[in-house]
Amino acid sequence: MTVLNLLILFAITGGAVYVALFIVGVRRKTQRWNVLVGSYVRHLFGGAGVAMALVVVLVFALTAYYNSPQGPLALIVLGPLAAFVGGLAGVCRWLIKAPAA
Repeated sequence: MTVLNLLILFAITGGAVYVALFIVGVRRKTQRWNVLVGSYVRHLFGGAGVAMALVVVLVFALTAYYNSPQGPLALIVLGPLAAFVGGLAGVCRWLIKAPAA
């Protein structure tokens, strides 16, 4: 399996996990639909953005420290992984923080 196939499979699996967590959150909250979706998307992209920023800083710092010209290529693998884990953290924060029914 190539790296591209793994990234596509990872994106599909991650999307399914995010949809499942959204359905779990919708079933236990009583809010208007647009407020619910807006807060979910905000937490999802906020968590993913923070994780991506941290990974980019970490990869570039390690690249500069070890003087490796191939260091930024690690973002091909670590970027989607960081986006998934950060988004998952944001969604879990949304599930905990948002008021329940």
